[in-house]
Amino acid sequence: MLDLAQQAGIEITAFRVLNAKSDSPVLLVKRFDRDKTLRIPFMSAMTPLGRNEDNKEGTSYLEIPDVINRESAQPAQDRLGLCRRMTFNAMTGNIDDHLRNHGFLRVSQGLRLAPAYDLNPTTQLFIQRVHQLAFSQSVKPSLDTCHELAEYFALNQSVTDLALQKIGKNLGNWQLTAKHHQLRSDEIKRMAPSFEHEDSQRLIVIATKTISRSRSS
Repeated sequence: MLDLAQQAGIEITAFRVLNAKSDSPVLLVKRFDRDKTLRIPFMSAMTPLGRNEDNKEGTSYLEIPDVINRESAQPAQDRLGLCRRMTFNAMTGNIDDHLRNHGFLRVSQGLRLAPAYDLNPTTQLFIQRVHQLAFSQSVKPSLDTCHELAEYFALNQSVTDLALQKIGKNLGNWQLTAKHHQLRSDEIKRMAPSFEHEDSQRLIVIATKTISRSRSS
């Protein structure tokens, strides 16, 4: 997932996969809240939104841009980053996208959206597509919803289109990425519903047609 996210234009922290002698590979992830020996202050999105475990229900992706607009040192970049992340989560079955899985780093000029982390496709419950964070009024996302919500992130429509196309382009390569990391065929088959559904296939087709037109022009 980290590979796919990075290829889709989403900021992630450095990582590598060790294929140890055991049956399961080991994922090593660099801490993004450290600079050598210095600690970079980090907080989950729950904190600036004034939420906690008792009142987290009903939270929407659309609440986070308010924090970005108010406190980010680079609001335009962070709004685009969040929009990409929202769409990527919707298209890959990462339904465990609660507020603790979005965060901010404190920098000298304010806050910055932290790199994406804890990205996992959900296979067992994907058929329901019920996310922890709502997409506007619904916790069940669609490609159309992600596209329509771009205005809430104050993004130029062409910027949004390019971001979605990049996600679609790389979703089409998810099986190659999985094989690169030595996933077995049965594991790939089990994860397929998270990546191969009506919305993702539409986005892949849109991205493919756009790339073909740009090459022929």
